[in-house]
Amino acid sequence: MFSSAANVYITPDGSPQGACTNNPQSPSWFNKAANWGSGATQIGAGTVVTICGTFVGTNGSSEFTFQGSGVNGNPVELLFDTNASLTAGYWGGNGAIATNSQSYLVIDGGTPCGWINQAEVNCNGVITATANGSALANQQASFGIEVTGGTNIEIRNLSITNMFVQVINQPTAGWSQDGAMAAIDTRNTSNLLVHNNFVHDAHAGYQIEFSAGTTTNVQLYNNVSQNMCAGYTTPSGGTSPALNGILIHDNESVDGRNWDASDNGCHEDHFHGWAESGGNGGTVTGMQIYNNYFHGDLGCHQNGYVYFEADIGTNSGALVYNNLLVNTSDNSGCKGPWAYPPSGYIGWKGPNCSGTTGFYNNTIVGNTTQTSQPNIGIMIEGSCQGVDLRNNIVTTVGTFVVVNDPGSSISTADYHDYFNGNSDWNWKGSNESPLASWQGPCNCDRSSLTGDPKLSGNFSLLAGSAAISLGANLSSLGIPALNSDIAGIPRSPNGSWDSGAFAYSGGGSPPSPPTGLSAMVQ
Repeated sequence: MFSSAANVYITPDGSPQGACTNNPQSPSWFNKAANWGSGATQIGAGTVVTICGTFVGTNGSSEFTFQGSGVNGNPVELLFDTNASLTAGYWGGNGAIATNSQSYLVIDGGTPCGWINQAEVNCNGVITATANGSALANQQASFGIEVTGGTNIEIRNLSITNMFVQVINQPTAGWSQDGAMAAIDTRNTSNLLVHNNFVHDAHAGYQIEFSAGTTTNVQLYNNVSQNMCAGYTTPSGGTSPALNGILIHDNESVDGRNWDASDNGCHEDHFHGWAESGGNGGTVTGMQIYNNYFHGDLGCHQNGYVYFEADIGTNSGALVYNNLLVNTSDNSGCKGPWAYPPSGYIGWKGPNCSGTTGFYNNTIVGNTTQTSQPNIGIMIEGSCQGVDLRNNIVTTVGTFVVVNDPGSSISTADYHDYFNGNSDWNWKGSNESPLASWQGPCNCDRSSLTGDPKLSGNFSLLAGSAAISLGANLSSLGIPALNSDIAGIPRSPNGSWDSGAFAYSGGGSPPSPPTGLSAMVQ
C-alpha cells in the first residue's frame, strides 16, 4: 500500500482551471524535490499529475522535471488535460519535460493519436516551440522530451512540434550533427514504450541513443514523424554499448525535403541506425523493423529509407519485414549522388552482420528507373554476410539489388517480384541484366519474376498481380508479426504467400489493422 497522493493538479499559475480545480499547484511545486515522496500530499508511486492550461516556458529551459520515481505497477503519471500545452520560443537540452534519470513513469497526452488504422490522428497534448528555426531566427538545440537513464518509461499520445523548423536551401546552422535536437530523445533507457505520438520538424523525430551498458526492451509503435532529417534513429556512442531487442513497428514517416540545406549538413533518412561508437564499437541484437509506412519526399540529400551501418560494431539477427516504402518525390532540381537513396530503400552495412539478417515481404516503390546516379532497391555492403532476402516487391528503381563488395554475401534470395526497373542488378561490382544473368553469380532468385505487381492506389495487390502466390511460406521462421501482413490480414499457415507487404484480399482495399492496442508500464 502506498500513501502518496493519488491525484495532483498543476496549472500555469496555481489557479483553478479545466479539470484542475482541486487545490492546484504551479510547475515550480512539481519541480521541487521536497514535494516528492510517500506522504499523503506528495507525488509518489501511483500519483497521477494532471496539467491544465497553456504553460509558457522560458527559452532554453524545462517546464517539468521529475524529482522521483514510481514503482512496478504504480508509475507516476504526468497527464495532459484537454487542450493542455507546453510552449516556449525554444526548449533547452533537457527538454520541455525531463525525466531526470527517474523510473516507472508515464507521460500521456490524454487521448489516443498518432498513426492509427493507417491514418494520421491529431493529438490532444501539445509540446511546441514557437520561434526555434523559423527562418533560422533562433539557432538553438531544442528537445521536446528528454529521457536520461531510468527504466520502465512510457511516452504516449503527444504532439511535439517545431523543435527546429529547417528552411529548405538554407544552412543547417550547425544543428545537423547527430543528437543536436529531437522531438523525443532517450538515452540508455530500458523497458521503454514510445507510442501513438505525432511529431514534426526537428533534426530527429524519435531518437533512441545507447552509449553505456546495455539498453534493452524498447518499442516504438503507432507514431508519426514528419519533416525530419531522420524520422527514427538509433545512434550509438561511448565505448562498446549494447542495444538489445528494439522493435520499431506500425509507424509512419513522411517527407524531409526541408532538410535539403545549402551546406549539405543533413542526409535525410526515414530510419537510420548505427553501431560504430568509440574504437571498440557497439552491439545491436534482435532489432526488428516492420509494418511501417515510410513515404513522401526525402529530397535531394537523401540517404536511405531503412538504413543501418556497423562499420566497427555488430548487428546480430536483424529483421526488416512488412514495410511499405514509397518515394513520391519528383526530384526536381536535384543534382549529385544523393538525389535518390544511394544506400538503398533498404540498406545494411557491415562488416559485422551476424546471425540471420532477414528482409521479408517488403514493398519498395521508387520514383524513377534512371541509373545515372545511385538508385537502389536493396543494398548489402561493407562485407555484411549471410543476408536472407525473400518475398519482396521492388519496382521503379535503377538497380533492384546491389551486393557491392567481395566480403558481402547472401544466404538466400528468392520469390521476389522485380518490375519496371532498369533490368539491372549488381553483384560485387558487376552489373547483371536481365534476371537470368543475375541468377548465375548470386546463385539466387530462381523463382523470382519480373511481372507487373499491379499495385492499387494504396499499394495493395490487384487481381492479376504477378506477386500473388509468388512468395515462400515463411511461417516456419517463427516471427509472429510476419504471419500477418501490414494491414493485419493473416497469411496462410500452409500454402504459398503473396510477395510484398500486402496479402491479396480479392481485389479490394485491405481491412484496417486491429484497433485498441495498448501497452502499460509494469
